[in-house]
Amino acid sequence: MVLGALGVAVVGLLIQFAGDPAKFWPFPPGIYFVLGAALVVWLMQRWRVAPLAGILIGAWITFGGVVRGELLSNLASGGLLTVLGNLVMEAGLLGAVVIGIAAIVSPDRVGATGAGS
Repeated sequence: MVLGALGVAVVGLLIQFAGDPAKFWPFPPGIYFVLGAALVVWLMQRWRVAPLAGILIGAWITFGGVVRGELLSNLASGGLLTVLGNLVMEAGLLGAVVIGIAAIVSPDRVGATGAGS
């Protein structure tokens, strides 16, 4: 499930890119970070701490966006795809944080990658 949430975040970044390609030219770097975290989660799926990569990337991008003011300015930009992309991205990132924490603390480990292990 963490992988799915990170996938949603990538979709949000792609929507933002479609709305303002010049802002992210040649390609949104956040996608590489999110995909890197997803790869770590997938490769470590047998370990209890596997979702930690999703938690950290979700918190880092969200916290950084709020602190730098980029998240709020993007949400207030008026550009439909910029706003929509940020909402989708944040839903995915915050979903990865919540689902990742639940997966780590759950005795069943449901949610780490989409299957109970």
